[in-house]
Amino acid sequence: MSERKRVEIWPLSYESILKDLYNTPDNLKNCIDYYFKLSNDLIEKIQKIINQINIKRILFIGNTFNYFASYIPIYLMMHHSSKLNYWWQNYELTDFYDYNLPQFQDQNTIYIFISKSGESKLIKRSIERLRMLNIDKNQIWLVTNNLEPSVKNYCGLLFPINTSDELILGTKSFINTIFVIWLIGMILINENPFNNEIYNKLINIIEEMRKFESQSIEIANQIIEFFGIDFKFIYFLSKGASLSIAYQASLAAKTFGHVYANCLSFGLFYHGSFQIADENFRSIFYIGDDFNGNNIEIIPRLIDITTKKLAKGRILLIGNNEEIIDKVKNNPNVYIIKFKCNIPFLSPIIEYHVSTLIILEFAVRRGLIMFK
Repeated sequence: MSERKRVEIWPLSYESILKDLYNTPDNLKNCIDYYFKLSNDLIEKIQKIINQINIKRILFIGNTFNYFASYIPIYLMMHHSSKLNYWWQNYELTDFYDYNLPQFQDQNTIYIFISKSGESKLIKRSIERLRMLNIDKNQIWLVTNNLEPSVKNYCGLLFPINTSDELILGTKSFINTIFVIWLIGMILINENPFNNEIYNKLINIIEEMRKFESQSIEIANQIIEFFGIDFKFIYFLSKGASLSIAYQASLAAKTFGHVYANCLSFGLFYHGSFQIADENFRSIFYIGDDFNGNNIEIIPRLIDITTKKLAKGRILLIGNNEEIIDKVKNNPNVYIIKFKCNIPFLSPIIEYHVSTLIILEFAVRRGLIMFK
């Protein structure tokens, strides 16, 4: 195994970043406990607003990783669509502001803005526009890490993500945002997420994160030996709620891994980019749910044809589906990281924590992050 290069490009040390990432499970645990203490009060507030409004649609609006996190409630609602009498959509903040700001008073939409700082200029302008249309403030919700945003008085509900300081933007805050908007989504589909069974499942997620931490450096180095470091491009591929983490991991790979990367759904990849992929490509598959029985046959077949076509273009599979993993485990061009998550829509939490720790080791091996 080659020595890690010690080249100072990032102003942060490897040790400080690793320590900060290892704090992610505790950070999530604090957020979980905060909301479980609110439980009944939070449900009552949300249900009171819902009962006052004849809801026809719910919009989740955010930029970068906040937008990616909004895929979680979208797929949650899609899965429970048969019992919902409204429709839902997520918007990237710029698209919402440029093309979807309402032009008339709207009494039937809930606007859920997602912003770590709560001070995004476009979010403030969007909320100001809604106020000018006399839209009830109870229709405007804000998910943020800022307890006193300047728009607080214009929002009916404010949901803190309770994230401590983070060295790399969108690591701990992304994970807490996923949890908080999943919680909101559960209440909106009339499911109570506050019970002992769910709490224990959430604690199991944290334990899975810590379990990987205990062997993250060893596993990451095995993956680096498996992938190599001289490939030219990496695809992050997924479907459903796990698309949220595929998008964010792709962004992380580009920003602090300096790797050309792209996120695509399985369908878009195999009907487009797959046709020009070669041995200089690598792929990471995220399989976080098990709702569609067709995937048990389709995904292993896609993995098989990918490894055959790309030759040295190997695949990392990070998965929660034992049947799919069992079908591909003997493929020598697939490296598997298996985890257990009993809340499939929160699988992206584990998937992203695993991914950031792996990307960190890639960045070190490429000489982008120094040691003390």
